[in-house]
Amino acid sequence: MTSSNNIQKWLLVGAAPAILMVVAFAAGAYLFSAPKTESTLTTQAESEHDNTTWTCSMHPSVQMLEPGKCPICLMDLIALARTAGSGAQVSLRPDVIDLLAIETRPVVRQAIGHAISMVGSLTVDETRTSMISAWVPGRIDRLFVDSTGIYVRKDDHLADLYSPPLYQAQVELAQALSALDRAKTGRNGKIDESLIAAATSGVHAVKERMRLWGLGDAQIAKFASLDEPTDRITIYAPSNGVITSKLVHEGRYIETGTPIYQIADLSSLWLELQAFESDLPWLFLGQRVEFNTDSHSGETFEGIITFVEPWIDSSTRTAKLRVEVPNPGGRLKPEMFVRANVIAQVGAGGAALAPDLEGSFACPMHPQIRSELEGSCPICEMPLEPLAKLAESFGLAATSQESGLPLIIPTTAPLLTGKRAVVYVQTEGEDGARLFEGREIKLGPRASGMYVVLAGLEEGELVVTRGAFKLDSELELKAQPSWMNSGVWEIEQPSSRPARAERAVDLPALFGESWNAFWLAYLEIQESLAGDDLEAFRAAGAKAQERLESQFGEEELAEDVQRSWSKDMISLAGSLRELRAEGLAIAQQRARFEIFNGAVYRAMKKYGAAIEGPVYVVHCPMAFDGRGADWLQADQLVNNPYYGAMMLRCGSVKETLVSDKGENK
Repeated sequence: MTSSNNIQKWLLVGAAPAILMVVAFAAGAYLFSAPKTESTLTTQAESEHDNTTWTCSMHPSVQMLEPGKCPICLMDLIALARTAGSGAQVSLRPDVIDLLAIETRPVVRQAIGHAISMVGSLTVDETRTSMISAWVPGRIDRLFVDSTGIYVRKDDHLADLYSPPLYQAQVELAQALSALDRAKTGRNGKIDESLIAAATSGVHAVKERMRLWGLGDAQIAKFASLDEPTDRITIYAPSNGVITSKLVHEGRYIETGTPIYQIADLSSLWLELQAFESDLPWLFLGQRVEFNTDSHSGETFEGIITFVEPWIDSSTRTAKLRVEVPNPGGRLKPEMFVRANVIAQVGAGGAALAPDLEGSFACPMHPQIRSELEGSCPICEMPLEPLAKLAESFGLAATSQESGLPLIIPTTAPLLTGKRAVVYVQTEGEDGARLFEGREIKLGPRASGMYVVLAGLEEGELVVTRGAFKLDSELELKAQPSWMNSGVWEIEQPSSRPARAERAVDLPALFGESWNAFWLAYLEIQESLAGDDLEAFRAAGAKAQERLESQFGEEELAEDVQRSWSKDMISLAGSLRELRAEGLAIAQQRARFEIFNGAVYRAMKKYGAAIEGPVYVVHCPMAFDGRGADWLQADQLVNNPYYGAMMLRCGSVKETLVSDKGENK
């Protein structure tokens, strides 16, 4: 009996499941093997019965709480220890690491900033606005500023007011001055000091009344020098600014306190920003804010946070943030829309570092008033207090900080599974191999493309930043505890578990091109076996290997698809290597082709949408002494790779995976 018949007979008498399992796992293990040994996978797990689950070596996703049969293939389940703190190790040769494009990066301590983006608008500084009102009743005779938006300087005339009370005050002032002159001259050459004091007091009383009306000393002196009293008073600008409101018209009679103009000094503005609740722990008094506006594209302006509203708006869930912004030249305008950014420095403990406010003083009622020296507020005359103390009392400064720089890793390094985060750490293995150990870590905030590590890693350790999914997938292929699939689920009745249909996925262009090229190489392998052509078979196998090792651009895949592809690629590469092993007879190659075809079939169901043209599943019921076997073709004319010329047309199409339009069916 020939070698081929021996193999087929052995498969027929019941060893088929066992040999398929051995060959499949040998294929996967070959890719992850050291020069002289198989891939080393160790799991540190407790031996308690409560932590033991049972899985299928052919279907690692099956995990049950009790031993028994796999509900899919009916093989005996094997024990699998799963412990919350377990770690797993994978040993890889350097050439395999290059093939899988696994990249590592050392854990470092480095200053990073957490960026907070906000929007808001510029507004007038309320402390720099003033209302010009009438301090004496009368009639507006003339408005020198008759429209809003006019810029005025301090002491510019604004309006003339006709005021009978002012005329009467001037008459009284003239009389008081005349009485003072007579008292100083004396009567009959005698000077009475009591009369001088009384007359002086009368003059001061009249002048003080005029000051209360808003008249300056120069105006009062001018009135005192006039030969005849006047019934008109000129109102002057108290400061530089822009007239934002004109509230009266010429000819209107007004009472004491009637507002005439509103004036605003725009040399400094307020920027009011909306900060979400989650951003508030990163915002403090004294932080620098950068912002830009559509009016000055490409230009960045700066300001300092001077106030954070002590409540949250219930409708927007935001707090208002106030930034003091210098505005020399008036280039910024109130109500401009603004996009702002704050960069909060992250401390070693993952919390934000507040600005250093030591040595600065501020007014509790006017926090915009800052000084490097102790003193009093020029507005309310309250004593200035240390700014750090004020910020802390309002909850706007960190009360404690961990010294040192934070420990950071790239955001691509951890595998995130709900509340858990896992990284693979590279160490030196045996015989030049690299050992990758899975480790659970505790993460802090994410900032600038990095995660802060709070526990689980040390500075200088090498973590995998690309390819962690592939390492995790290898654990599942080897029926070991996968970090990404750490939960245990139980099937009550095997028959009640519905078959899970594979789904087609959206594929980037580069991946689609690479997968289509690999498919064409598969067809050459299938056709060479059907043609009994070993020379063509070897060439086609080499081409398939080259296509599989080419750049698939898997980093462009969605995260779940990338993880799925990692498993499929490992299965494809392992079974292809077994298929191309040296010194095999054609019967052995055909037996291994069935395993390789199974890996291609499973992948084709997911990525077949990238194929140009149809994909047919053909079944031969006679293969392997009546057990039957499948293969894939691009047309419906049967070319049997298991028999070749002996029974080339034995078989029929049983399934269409991809239509002639390149769509999965």
